[in-house]
Amino acid sequence: MPCPIPVSPTLEHMARRVEADPLFLAHPLAAYRDAHGMSDDDLCGWLQCDYAGLVRAKLCRAPADAGQVAEVAAACGCDEGRLGAACGIPATAH
Repeated sequence: MPCPIPVSPTLEHMARRVEADPLFLAHPLAAYRDAHGMSDDDLCGWLQCDYAGLVRAKLCRAPADAGQVAEVAAACGCDEGRLGAACGIPATAH
């Protein structure tokens, strides 16, 4: 999904760098992306967010529970259930 607002190259670089750090959400998102043979654009489509939202999500601390998944999803414009699935955290019942 193309992003209508350009993302800073510095933020993109940071998001790529933290993919190796399990403290950041970038880590499980990269693992999910790679396991499913996706690109970041594919991951945006699957998460139903724009590229800027994906970059913001990657720079968040990795969620520890469904409540934190919900917070990140709301802040970054991602589908909560899919974000949780990518992190291995089941969605909460609403």
